[in-house]
Amino acid sequence: MLRSNTNIVVLLLNNDGYTIEKLIHGPDRAYNNIQMWRYHKSFEYFGAGLKQNREQATIGFAGQVKTQEEFETTMTQINKETNKIHFVELIMPAMDAPKSLVLTIEGTREYKKRERQQQE
Repeated sequence: MLRSNTNIVVLLLNNDGYTIEKLIHGPDRAYNNIQMWRYHKSFEYFGAGLKQNREQATIGFAGQVKTQEEFETTMTQINKETNKIHFVELIMPAMDAPKSLVLTIEGTREYKKRERQQQE
């Protein structure tokens, strides 16, 4: 993306681990807590700005966004800089999930519970 001089927006949702697994198996299972990276620095570790890397995309916003206000401000900037590549790391609450997913998991739990009771 950098080398091809693209002008895209990368949105990375960071909720500090595998939320779906935390919802299914419980939030305290250590294997669902992954090592955090500095995701918003991705362009840097892929060589953005190095002189030997010619004809690169122009970098716009590359950072973390933690609030609705920060997101709106960032998107306003991005909409003005359509000739640049952007990387937005959206910091989400660790257990943030769509209501439909939570309801599905709860329904599955209840179904399995009834199934076990019938087998006893």
